[in-house]
Amino acid sequence: MRSVSKCLVVASLVVSGGAFADNMYVSIGGGIGKIPAITSSRDFPLLLKSPGIYSTDVNSIKLSFKSSKHFNGAIGYQFGDIRAEIGIGAIKANYEKFEQEGGHLFIAKNLSGNIASNNYFLNGYYDFNYSETLTPYIGAGVGVSKVKNTLYHSGLYGYINGVYSPLPVFKANVKQTLPAYQLIAGTKVNLTNQLALTADYRFLGTIKEMKALNNRLHNHSINLGLIFGF
Repeated sequence: MRSVSKCLVVASLVVSGGAFADNMYVSIGGGIGKIPAITSSRDFPLLLKSPGIYSTDVNSIKLSFKSSKHFNGAIGYQFGDIRAEIGIGAIKANYEKFEQEGGHLFIAKNLSGNIASNNYFLNGYYDFNYSETLTPYIGAGVGVSKVKNTLYHSGLYGYINGVYSPLPVFKANVKQTLPAYQLIAGTKVNLTNQLALTADYRFLGTIKEMKALNNRLHNHSINLGLIFGF
């Protein structure tokens, strides 16, 4: 009877010792980031969909973005120092401004819009057992990004047929599903055996170009999150 009790004590220590040892978990998180400006020597197809916009000998066009917002969630399993998960996420950023060199790209000014991406990934991580409290990790994922670029304007005037005329309220969007990948590096702060706070950097990129903007989507973000083990 005493030996059985000893075995039960040892087993309980094995199960409870160390955060997230061989168990399922869910995670949620969010943060802010930046999409680098996109420059092209070709007209952006999204712009040319708008009435009152024309293009003449454009040497380059540049679109910059305001800060992006990032949200993510996942369900996964911990295998010792390795984690595997299915993750979903969303990114959204408003356009900041259009700039062009050579010719007059557009008559209508103050064009606005945004880029939004819903992302689905298979992620893998390696956890470095630095201490019982801190666990640095690196990770990578592959999947797809469903990207939508939206452009809209209202109450604007365009120079049409030699006179300024009001432009109609206009909204256009271009949707596309693209293969994508992400790279991750961060640290877990183990609060209990079943709960950890995370802070990480994530880089997301699409493998193919967005047809709306003649370029790939890239996003850098800093995120905070929680992991719940069960």
